[in-house]
Amino acid sequence: MARYNFTGEYSCSLDSKRRFNLPSAIRKLIGPEAESTLVFAPGIEETNVYVYPLDEWNKLVARLARIPMNNRKAQKFIRRFVGGAYQVAMDGQGRLMPPRRLYEKVGIDTEMLILGTINKLEVWNPETYQAYLDEDAQSLAELVEEINFTDPNTDASI
Repeated sequence: MARYNFTGEYSCSLDSKRRFNLPSAIRKLIGPEAESTLVFAPGIEETNVYVYPLDEWNKLVARLARIPMNNRKAQKFIRRFVGGAYQVAMDGQGRLMPPRRLYEKVGIDTEMLILGTINKLEVWNPETYQAYLDEDAQSLAELVEEINFTDPNTDASI
């Protein structure tokens, strides 16, 4: 199985058919296990879209499938998150065309911002992302103080 390390920030434009070219730096990281397919799912922030390589998505879904059916909150989450997800195959030129519904839900018209967030990508309207950053002005130092980054397997931290 591939292990992903998506990083960086990329600006993309939609063409007249509402497709976009996945930046080559990202395409190079997607292993054959993903079968040139990405899964677009609602972001939990509800202002963005999460994008997983198919193999990474399958690992996530396998974990979700182990949640007991009587866990009503989890089932509600699965219904909204997985039920709102779409598999999109990349064409030979690295273009993707997610459903219009996903773009409209997060306010993407012609421009988008793609962020690498380790095992997934996030797609944002650039203005919405800037407003998110402006609203949450915590510094990295402040965030590190609030989060326990210790790896229980190694005792290493950031």
